[in-house]
Amino acid sequence: MHKLRYAEEHNEKGEPYNLWKRTEDACASDDVLTTIEDYGLFAINVMKGTGLSEEVHKDMLRLQAIADENGGFGLGWYIVKDFYDGEYAIMHTGSDAGVATKVVLLPESKRGIIVFTNGDNGFKLIDKVINGYFE
Repeated sequence: MHKLRYAEEHNEKGEPYNLWKRTEDACASDDVLTTIEDYGLFAINVMKGTGLSEEVHKDMLRLQAIADENGGFGLGWYIVKDFYDGEYAIMHTGSDAGVATKVVLLPESKRGIIVFTNGDNGFKLIDKVINGYFE
């Protein structure tokens, strides 16, 4: 990724962190380095089940471990049974110093939203953006 496309991380006061930056090497297990466009393509393919057998795709979208009365965990995703207008959603979040992200996908209607922020206050904004999108 070109360094000009990299969003700097910021603390709660809006001051930049001076963190080591990985801008070239991939790391699948943590600190994903991506663009919103590429993550959007990934999300579309998650909903389609691209590269997965039908059985594995169904298992990914099915509750594997119940957390509470409205959801739990699928394979790699948190599942909310009744997210919006009776439709279920799959979600994934991530955070590190100066970064907060959340993706919400509605496989039945093929809709979703991805929000990336570059600040420690990101989660305060993310849910407002997501709720506004679906209302």
